[in-house]
Amino acid sequence: LEDWLGETPPALPQLPAGPLSLAAALDYLNVVWRLTHDGERLFAFPSAERTTRLAFDVQTSEEFAAHLSAFADILREANRRVKAESQKKHRDRPLARIEADIAARSEVDAIARATKAVHMLELVIALRDSDQHGAATARAVAAFRELRIAYPPTDWNTSWRTLSAQAVDALNVIREELALVSESGAGDGS
Repeated sequence: LEDWLGETPPALPQLPAGPLSLAAALDYLNVVWRLTHDGERLFAFPSAERTTRLAFDVQTSEEFAAHLSAFADILREANRRVKAESQKKHRDRPLARIEADIAARSEVDAIARATKAVHMLELVIALRDSDQHGAATARAVAAFRELRIAYPPTDWNTSWRTLSAQAVDALNVIREELALVSESGAGDGS
């Protein structure tokens, strides 16, 4: 693109914050993923209703847990769809295949940024797992701390908005790094 235009392409715009920011970030990453992965989608949304609920505010711990569960399911399903194999198979790394795929396609200096973004998304899954499995509570406390959300949460809506904003940022980082791969023509996975 740069050779054709004779100039550096403009930076990707940041998505405006709002109730649909998380859904939009998922969609935009899906588009860039398709461009860099021979038309394959990263995300499949098996339940439009559950996905749509992510845009709603939460008032109770049950609603927070339902949002976490819906979002974690989207992320886990995406990881299952990725064909790359990871060297880091471990239950604390539920998105290791996504990370391995991005690393295989990206420039060395982009890998650290993308890895940090994938780690943030894995923290969401750790929070979801703690709600479902008591043994994961210690990981959840650490995840709340790393996400800068009070533990135990006292304001469920603020906690969800904080987590959602960080997830949007992480999804945007991954999108930006893959867009660079697409523009450079590098990282075709071969």
